[in-house]
Amino acid sequence: MSQHPQDAKYNANLIDLRLTAGRKLMQAEEYDMAAGEFRAVLAQSPNNIEALNYLINLETAVGQSDSALVYADQALQYYPDNKDLLLKKAGILTDMQRYNEANAISYQLMQRYPFTIKYRTAYTDGLIAEGNTYQRNNAPDSALALYRQVLNINRKDSLALLYSINLLNGKQSYDSALVYANQGIRYYPDNESFIQKRAVTLENKKMFTEAALAADSVVKLNGNPVNVDYADYLHSKTMKNQFGMFFLHSSYDYQDTKYNIATLEYRHFFKRGSYAARLNYAGRQQGTGLQGEAELYYTHNPKLYSYALATYSNEVVFPRTRLAYSIFKTFKHDIEGELGIRYLNADSSNSISGVASIAKTWKDFWVNFRAYFISDSPEFYTSYNLTTRYYMNRQQDYISFTAGLGTSPDDRSRLIQFPKLAGLLTRSVGAGYQKTFKYRTTAGIFGTWINQKITTSEFQNQYDIYLTLQRKF
Repeated sequence: MSQHPQDAKYNANLIDLRLTAGRKLMQAEEYDMAAGEFRAVLAQSPNNIEALNYLINLETAVGQSDSALVYADQALQYYPDNKDLLLKKAGILTDMQRYNEANAISYQLMQRYPFTIKYRTAYTDGLIAEGNTYQRNNAPDSALALYRQVLNINRKDSLALLYSINLLNGKQSYDSALVYANQGIRYYPDNESFIQKRAVTLENKKMFTEAALAADSVVKLNGNPVNVDYADYLHSKTMKNQFGMFFLHSSYDYQDTKYNIATLEYRHFFKRGSYAARLNYAGRQQGTGLQGEAELYYTHNPKLYSYALATYSNEVVFPRTRLAYSIFKTFKHDIEGELGIRYLNADSSNSISGVASIAKTWKDFWVNFRAYFISDSPEFYTSYNLTTRYYMNRQQDYISFTAGLGTSPDDRSRLIQFPKLAGLLTRSVGAGYQKTFKYRTTAGIFGTWINQKITTSEFQNQYDIYLTLQRKF
């Protein structure tokens, strides 16, 4: 070659040798050495399309988009209308997140070759990539606009449909999300993802019956534990009634008598909350104690709800009358506040209490501190209670720990003795566990130790075991 530098035949042979060497080095995964051979080809023949293509591909493969773009531009100087080179440049620009330039090239190719699928796909892929970037940058409206462009070109584009559904659900535009979910199912009837999106969207719309049917269809396609669990959860939301049985056992270290209270409950769920009726039964030597209770939870808006309770008994074991009301408000940072009032008529005592509490959630942990300010004329008392819970399994199960100081008007096991106990120094600690099976049957066990100081040097203890069983239907 050095003896015949102008000989075209020698030049061509040397180029062929270097191209062959470069290909073999690529097969051996010696990419740097292969690139050196191709660059040597370009030094001899700057417009060699094979060497240019190899270098574009090599630089793209190793993530050197800037270098790949240099070679793509060099190639297009010699072959400005080469559609394959233009497509490669569009891909490189997309990797560099220069979406406007990339999409402009892909759009021109799509216009020039309207029946070639790969150019249309390149353009829509570029739009989706740009939309994903907007989505990551928390600009959902811009992302949705790009996904709509994709669907205008290809209404069956599964990625554009799925991304649009997710964004619309996030914006609480549930009707629009449902349109896209149904559109996806129409084009892909056995696609698990679209049926799942339909179920999620219907759940967001509180259409639990329809959502449960969609979730059942997902289970038929793929009965993995996650899908089965979600279907069970949605079916539980369609159940408006609940039956409950509760049993409270109290024993004492200062007397042999043990006291039990059995409770039956019926609860009905409606759109804004639930109401319940309970019957409490306690057998004693002095007679049979019966108490009826009516309870209401009512949601005024997403950040405000009320709790109300009214009870009446035959004054055997139970206080004659008990009334309660609290209003709860949710604040920022998962903080909830409560203000309420309690009335208790037991024996000859009529007490009125103010209630205030604050609760905070940290992921799966929930902590509540509640204070009672009790007026039982002419006396005035206070009581405090701290409750912590650790939630598991979509917050259906939890472990709880409690600690208390004083006797509160919400303490079921000591209400009949409330006038006698309210002034005593009382400490209590407790723990419990509640487990829900298939979102339908809930069982719980809770234990509490109560220590009361009755004189300056004398204490007495009470031990409570509380069992619960509830079933939705």
